[in-house]
Amino acid sequence: MIRQIILCTIILIFFSVAYGQERYFPHYTTADGLPSNTVYKVVKDERGFLWLATSNGICRFDGHRFETFSLKGLVNDVEFIDIYIGKQGRIWFIPFSGDVLLYDGSTFQNGKDFFGTSFQSVLQIYEDDFDNVWIVKQRADIFRFHLSSRKLTAIKGRAYTYKNIVHVSAPHQVFISDGNHCTELFSRKLLFSLPESFSKNRPRIICHVDSLKYIYPSNSAICFYDSGKTNTINVPGFPYKNTIFINLHPKTICVGTSDRGLFLFKITGEKLSYVSNELPGRSITYTASDNEGNIWISTYNDGLYCMSPQTAYQIPNIGIYNTEPLSVGKLNRELLIGLNRGNIKIVVDNIPRKSIDFEKSYSVKPLTSRIKNIRIRPRAAWMSYENILYRYNGRIYTSYFINGNIKDIAFSDSLIFLATHHGAYISTENQLAENEIKPPFTESKCHYLLSNLIDKRKLFLERTTAIAYDSLEKRLWIGQTNGLMTFSRRKIETTLKNSVFRSQISDTLPSILQNFKYRITALATLHDGSLVIGTTVAGIFFYSNRQLYNLSVEEGLSNNFVQSFFISENKTLWVSTINGLNKISIENISQKKWHITIYNTSNGLATNIVNDVFVKHDSIWVATTGGVTFLKDIASSHTLPIPVHITNVWSDDSLVRINPLIALQSKDEIRFKFYAVSRQWAGNIRYRFRLSGNMFGSYGSYSQWSTTDEHTAVFTKLLPGSYQFELEAISKERGLFLGKTSLNFKVTMPWYLNPIIQGSLITSFCFALLTVLFMYYYRRERKARAFNEEFNELEKQAFRAQMNPHFIFNCLNAIQEFLINNEAEQAHRYLSQFAKLIRKSLDFTKRSTISLTDEIDFLMLYIKLEQLRYLQAFKVEVNIHPNVKADEIEVPSLLLQPFVENAIRHGQLGRMQAEGLLKIDFEFAEKYLYCTIDDNGVGLEFSQKSKTGLAKEHASHGLDIVKKRIKLINQLSDESHSIDVFDKKHLDPSLRGTRVLMKLYTG
Repeated sequence: MIRQIILCTIILIFFSVAYGQERYFPHYTTADGLPSNTVYKVVKDERGFLWLATSNGICRFDGHRFETFSLKGLVNDVEFIDIYIGKQGRIWFIPFSGDVLLYDGSTFQNGKDFFGTSFQSVLQIYEDDFDNVWIVKQRADIFRFHLSSRKLTAIKGRAYTYKNIVHVSAPHQVFISDGNHCTELFSRKLLFSLPESFSKNRPRIICHVDSLKYIYPSNSAICFYDSGKTNTINVPGFPYKNTIFINLHPKTICVGTSDRGLFLFKITGEKLSYVSNELPGRSITYTASDNEGNIWISTYNDGLYCMSPQTAYQIPNIGIYNTEPLSVGKLNRELLIGLNRGNIKIVVDNIPRKSIDFEKSYSVKPLTSRIKNIRIRPRAAWMSYENILYRYNGRIYTSYFINGNIKDIAFSDSLIFLATHHGAYISTENQLAENEIKPPFTESKCHYLLSNLIDKRKLFLERTTAIAYDSLEKRLWIGQTNGLMTFSRRKIETTLKNSVFRSQISDTLPSILQNFKYRITALATLHDGSLVIGTTVAGIFFYSNRQLYNLSVEEGLSNNFVQSFFISENKTLWVSTINGLNKISIENISQKKWHITIYNTSNGLATNIVNDVFVKHDSIWVATTGGVTFLKDIASSHTLPIPVHITNVWSDDSLVRINPLIALQSKDEIRFKFYAVSRQWAGNIRYRFRLSGNMFGSYGSYSQWSTTDEHTAVFTKLLPGSYQFELEAISKERGLFLGKTSLNFKVTMPWYLNPIIQGSLITSFCFALLTVLFMYYYRRERKARAFNEEFNELEKQAFRAQMNPHFIFNCLNAIQEFLINNEAEQAHRYLSQFAKLIRKSLDFTKRSTISLTDEIDFLMLYIKLEQLRYLQAFKVEVNIHPNVKADEIEVPSLLLQPFVENAIRHGQLGRMQAEGLLKIDFEFAEKYLYCTIDDNGVGLEFSQKSKTGLAKEHASHGLDIVKKRIKLINQLSDESHSIDVFDKKHLDPSLRGTRVLMKLYTG
């Protein structure tokens, strides 16, 4: 026993010495959104959310935001002391006083509404796998409520003062504790005896592991019961009586105490071993593990802590009181940390041992006091303090004066390269010795060195910001504020041989690098000779095989502002940025095959602004603006995908219960609330969502992805139908996919869109529409029939008007006169022409249109008969324009004859003493045929005055019939024929006769 105590004491001493640094615990208080710093319990639900019972209400945590619930009207006391996770999304809350509270996944309700009776002063609620809810009350019996039958049963056991359920393995196998034993409730079978003065009123201090395995505290020890055997591990100083709970997590057992913090143990097979004591002096109320392996620790009056599975330690007294660490490096066992106050902190085994204060070594202080660069060589560490270069071998340090503020340091096998704001330098250790200085560094000594310093090893005159040497190509790369410069080995050797300062001309850059104008902050060369360039706005560039490849935020880098590079032993590139540390394992640069692991505050960094990093084997020291963090390398910094959940759905202002078949009324607004549960991505999550389904018109825009930083999506005026709400979580800066979820729902139609009512309305509408259409087409058909009858009658009237009795009588008289005068041949010719005219007229009256050639032939035959009758007393001219294709143009039949007849008979061309003239012209333009009938007769007005009554009636009826016929043709075929008749003296008083202008549409 004494040996065990001595061994444990030695182990504790070792831990306190070797790990005296402060383990990193992210801390959350009311300043971060907690409703109270007193958290009685923290648990994880089935979806990955953390629920916290506090002295000021209930809240839910998604890894970034605390959501406190309003319980107005449900409870009289908002101080909740316990939470139990049930089945099917149920969560039970126990207040300090009053009835229990149930959360069913969407809403809260009190125990009275659920059980049918009120349960107050509840000590414990347990929901098993057999559809039972067990309720343990203080100083009362145990109750069992069967969920399916809704039956409540009081379990009458032995008269224990306290009955606490430890485990339920079957409906009739319930293990309880009474402060003396762990006992099976119904059979009263004893499992194991509990230590003396065991805390009877704390159900959490017996932890069920597996089968019949339990862990419970004893006096200065922890006991592990396994099927009849008890294994005890002694922990000196363990506060047995102040134990609050024992909780089992993957690979870790947490024991919380009321005044000594958290004790960590681990189980290996059947053995229990002690690990460490964390957060000493704090009152630990409970622990819960999340999906990412973090253990969350609730405390009394000190908020919530997080313990990451990746152990991270903050090196103490670094990063406070304006001592920001700017650089870090490890020489043998000594970790060197360069601060912005001009001194070096030396840390051994992560515990600060001593400091080297350069400010106190010199009476002349530089403009700024920063240890910017620490570079580790096999036998020494090189550091820069503005314009002074230091070499430290683990015992002493040597100072060298450099004419310029040192920005970067690089090495070859035997050379040292310096980038300064005055230019780039090259030297050897022997040549540096010429400028060695020893404290105190007075102002007179400074002037002496400046006046006698010969810059014979200066490569480049302009301001430089970074420098790197390629040992494969024997080439030096120099970074500037606006591009790159390069020098070959030959020019470097020439510079070393020069005894007098002479500016060297750099080599010509490859064409792809000549237009590189970014400000360069860091340079490094990889093992294959590839150049790595860090910038302030564009991330990283790789120059490999004469090609340039970019790695920025879009390709996975945490931030485009690069601070420094470090290449570890396994040829991995480490990149410090202002938003985290990037570990880049490069497989193929040209194919952009690389794996990026990001370290940030979620991994234990003090802040995300990383100034420098040093890596040795699997140990990482990171210098941030908030201090230096030590942690172990991990394979991946993030586990994907992360849980994404839709927590609430509102239809207008009504909360809708989420289930596989959600049916919503067609409302003005449907709103979804959602969260992604992750601490590692806390604050760096953005959501995108879309809606698919029956979307018409403007609602089709919902099918496009929309992005938001909020936790709510709103849709308005959705049409009835089936929809799917798709939700994805992505990282804000890189757009990396993190996780997704979806929810199917239906929007039901209002009563007026009911299929039966809609069918009746459609049927009635169709019947009415058919009735209207029938009446419309019936009237149209009747109108068309009346029109055709009128048109046919007019055609007949037109024919009768054309072949009027006067014309026939006159023709017969002419034939008779030819016969009386024994002009038989003339009579025969006239009769033959007259018969031919009658045949054509009969043929044309059967056709609505004829070709222009046929119309002209008919007119010429008619005019020839009139000439024979008047013995050719007038002359006729027919002019057809060359663009008139008479055989192809169709015109209304027998339309021109009445106007020619009027010109001959009523224009009195056949009775004129002077020669009468009848001109007929045809022209074509833009689908219209223009016909002009012009005579030099007595004129339209004189003819009307000199006509007898019968002649007037005949002429008037003939013209009226033609005009009506044209009007009906226009109405029937939507064509645009027109006829104008006027006396020529209106155009010119000296003119005689009548003119007819006819415009016929030919299509």
